[in-house]
Amino acid sequence: MSSFGASFFFARISLDTLQDKTRSGTFEYCWTPLLDHYFFLRFSIASKNPPKGWEEALKEFQKAQSLLSEPFGFALIDGIVTGFEDYEKLENYAMKAPEKSSRGSLLRVPLESIAKAMRLSRPLYEKNLKQKHKEQFQKKLQDIEKGFSPHEQDVVDFMIRGLRFPKETLRVPIILVAFAPHPGGLTVRSSNNGAVCIIGMSQFSGSTFYEAIVHESIHAFDATFASSDNALSMLREMLLRNGVGREDAIYRNLPHTLMFVHSAEAIRKYVNRKHRPYGETSGYYSKMGKISELVETHWQEYLKKGDNLETTLQLVVEKALKNT
Repeated sequence: MSSFGASFFFARISLDTLQDKTRSGTFEYCWTPLLDHYFFLRFSIASKNPPKGWEEALKEFQKAQSLLSEPFGFALIDGIVTGFEDYEKLENYAMKAPEKSSRGSLLRVPLESIAKAMRLSRPLYEKNLKQKHKEQFQKKLQDIEKGFSPHEQDVVDFMIRGLRFPKETLRVPIILVAFAPHPGGLTVRSSNNGAVCIIGMSQFSGSTFYEAIVHESIHAFDATFASSDNALSMLREMLLRNGVGREDAIYRNLPHTLMFVHSAEAIRKYVNRKHRPYGETSGYYSKMGKISELVETHWQEYLKKGDNLETTLQLVVEKALKNT
């Protein structure tokens, strides 16, 4: 998988209580030790070079992974854990959680394994990584302040205007962690904070990091304004009308490719004219083949010439279906 993540689930964290955060217009950047630790574990269970001394904790975390049913996997757990900033409260919640989720997948036992894994590895995390990762967050904030924040309003306006999101004030919390599960970004739905984005600071550099912010924020807008007539919801509706099922790959891939194209263009247009799209450098466009080519071509025409949005999307759908 070589794309930014796209999962939307519940969290309960109150970001207003966090000390390590900064607001920059639409985006609010946050860091917490618990979430940095949790996502480091999520990242490490798939790493070819797992951290030494963490074996018992990773084994416990892998136990949780083996119990999580597809297609949701860690998705629901990510949403739950993202709702906490206190280790003890998370562990207490795990012990009292329902045996199964509303979807029928195991919940309590995987959560207990994750809480145990975090308890086992917490001393090592706090000794070796906590301060280092916090300093990395502070440096990233300086980078954002210098390279991205001056252009933020133009980027947000371009995102809203191009994808036709409602012109409403929306706060998008961006939780920065040292490492996020591959490919480095995901978005969860929070009951208190709307959609919350998670981005791995170590996995993106230069203007690609800014593109990750924009890409995940598009997921946040998409989740928040799902019922509006925006470009992404229109695209999905057109696919359904043309016989595509919600479980079909193109139902996810076509809107997701549009997110890639639009977020990359936002950075190229307002932040760095020499920016190389992440879809290109990661191999995502190559993986999508003709779909990425036709989305790029027709979306650029729409942006440059102001073509009718519905006509553009219908053309994209028709040509995409012919190439699948």
